[in-house]
Amino acid sequence: MPAVITCVAATHEARRRGLAGHLIDDVVRDLGGRGFSAIEAYPDLTLAPDEASAAAPAFWKTCGFELAAADERFPVMRRELA
Repeated sequence: MPAVITCVAATHEARRRGLAGHLIDDVVRDLGGRGFSAIEAYPDLTLAPDEASAAAPAFWKTCGFELAAADERFPVMRRELA
């Protein structure tokens, strides 16, 4: 069973500075060290960026996640861990 990241958010002013990506990098290392084999996130494509708390698929891709299951509302973004 994968770990699930349900929320990652930065204030509007903090966006595009790489802070959320650094946070995800740390979470990935921590979860990998705890024995998880994968991590998933489920962005909500029906919400505007300032309304969503799960980030956009493009963000997850920059963090090494891949589209595991396409869905009009909640695509599954997944990162396999070594």
